[in-house]
Amino acid sequence: MEQAGQDPAAPQEVTRLLTERDALTRRLTGIDQRLEALYAHRQEDLSRRLASIEEAIRELSRQGVAGTTAAPAQPVAQPVTPAAAPPPAPAAPAAPPAQAAPAAPRPATAPAVPPAQPASPRIIGERVAVDA
Repeated sequence: MEQAGQDPAAPQEVTRLLTERDALTRRLTGIDQRLEALYAHRQEDLSRRLASIEEAIRELSRQGVAGTTAAPAQPVAQPVTPAAAPPPAPAAPAAPPAQAAPAAPRPATAPAVPPAQPASPRIIGERVAVDA
């Protein structure tokens, strides 16, 4: 007989859930290991790039290139000299701007729209209509 309050499939369900949990744990462990390997590879790559940049800075310093004494974390800006730029072309004399005739100002009291004619009532049948 079945005990009150217990599902006869409960032990099977618990076993299935435990198995599923173990499979997910194995997957997460594998993902974690791959992430660690990718991180280590990326860190090695960045370390090599940084060493290469530092070596280039040291080489430029040995050659006496100006501006290489700055900290490696700061970019070295190369100034643009004005002599490198071509001289500006002489400006042609500009023609005086054409003088436009000023618009006649409207009087402040003049309305923009002419006034409407006063409405006149007319009788249509029994109703009174107003013409506008």
